[in-house]
Amino acid sequence: MRTLRRILPSLNSLYVVDAVARHLNLTKAALELGISQPAVSKSIRATEENLGTQLFIRRHRGLSLTLEGRAFVDEVRNALDRVSDAATAIKSASDAEEIRVNVSSSFVSMWLVPNIASFKEQNPSVLFNITENHGDLDQDAFAACDFTTRIGMGAWKEAHCWDLARERLYALASPEYIKAHPECLKLDTLQQSHLLHATETHRSRMGWKEWFAATGTPYLRDQNDMVFSDHHSAIHAALVGQGVTLGWQHLVGGYLGEGRLQIVANTVVRTPQNVFLLSPKNRILRAHHTLFKDWMVARFKQLDAIPHGLDRFDSTTRLGS
Repeated sequence: MRTLRRILPSLNSLYVVDAVARHLNLTKAALELGISQPAVSKSIRATEENLGTQLFIRRHRGLSLTLEGRAFVDEVRNALDRVSDAATAIKSASDAEEIRVNVSSSFVSMWLVPNIASFKEQNPSVLFNITENHGDLDQDAFAACDFTTRIGMGAWKEAHCWDLARERLYALASPEYIKAHPECLKLDTLQQSHLLHATETHRSRMGWKEWFAATGTPYLRDQNDMVFSDHHSAIHAALVGQGVTLGWQHLVGGYLGEGRLQIVANTVVRTPQNVFLLSPKNRILRAHHTLFKDWMVARFKQLDAIPHGLDRFDSTTRLGS
């Protein structure tokens, strides 16, 4: 590139050479390029001087290419075509109304998929590229997406943050399990039930020990009934009657509404953290990005309601990022 800049200080000269070679007429080339005929003539002379060879033969009724000129023009056109193809591909990608979302598998299956239809109905041209993660995103993965969600205090300098909801957790079981194990209905006998645990390697979240501590109840269990590496699997186990699991309010609302899961122990634990929607700080949000962001915030507010009559406990535990 440095050598090219020394030989051809301005790449505009390549467009001039291409236009003159196609028309073999300075005036017609000038009209196409939107510049004066003397400017075209001056550019051609400068290019020939920089290359150290004659590209065009001036004739009484026009121009003709020299052998060197024809070879140079062929290479210029190939290069300009490649640049044009690359620019077109990039422009097409930027013009596409695509939203790249990178969130947990639990969020995809339990919140995004059940709710996204309402956004798509209003914005049918928007395309979604959804990636499931198994931990808070590293810098590269975050930079490659448009949006992600994260639980924490909202102090992420590298991101734009929008508050979606307070972090709240319920103890949940299926109606069938509750009928067979009524001890799960009371907080002081809940630990007699089969407690399902989710321990995610790359994400710190509240577990049963912290949940019971928030209620002021000693955690007396010395062994776990069933441990999963993903929260979604623990929820599925509860759905099929394997025991009681913890569930985040913003994820389990659909199951509660359908009656497939029910809150046991009449308790909700609130942490000092919130669920946030994040976008990289340097991301330029286009119109469809803003529509999605506004829809997410509004949808969460619409769904963010605690059932009446629950005992509410506040935890001081911070396990997000």
